[in-house]
Amino acid sequence: MRIIQKALIVLVLLAMPTLAFASGGHGGEGSILSNFWVKFAGQVLNFGVFAFVIYRFGAKPFRAFLLERQSGVTDEIDRAVKRVTDAQEEHAELTQRMATIESDNAEFSENYHAQSERDAQKVLDDAKRQVAQIERDAELTRATNAAMHEQKLAARLVEKSVSLAREDMIARLKKDEALRDRLIDDGIAALEFT
Repeated sequence: MRIIQKALIVLVLLAMPTLAFASGGHGGEGSILSNFWVKFAGQVLNFGVFAFVIYRFGAKPFRAFLLERQSGVTDEIDRAVKRVTDAQEEHAELTQRMATIESDNAEFSENYHAQSERDAQKVLDDAKRQVAQIERDAELTRATNAAMHEQKLAARLVEKSVSLAREDMIARLKKDEALRDRLIDDGIAALEFT
């Protein structure tokens, strides 16, 4: 009902310039006021008929349109609110997942660096052990080579000494026949004794 009252007030205000135009300068017969009231009454009647026709035939479709529009707007707002809620939930979930990923990444990075340091230390320790083993092997090889060299020198020295002693003995035996006979007899006695 208030809507109809407001609509009538608006229409009256819109009709005022028409009334002012209708009352102006015809210079005709009769009073200006009677002319004005007749025209005004015709316009009010015309408007009343127009308002009645619109109300009678257009009110239900217009009301249905407004209700449908209100329902559509309400549904659209509900869908928008649901989308906002879903987006907020998804944002919260993604934020949680990002925090989990960052935490896992930090933990992985920490474990990776710790493992890298352990691996580097292990490689360094292995290298030190290998260097120590190589040094021991080299020392043993040097000692073995020195011992072999000493044995070769000793063997050569013995061989040379025996060779020199033999040459000296042969030279002496050639000079002294009695010594040669005595050595032969001693050698034969030693063979018989064994």
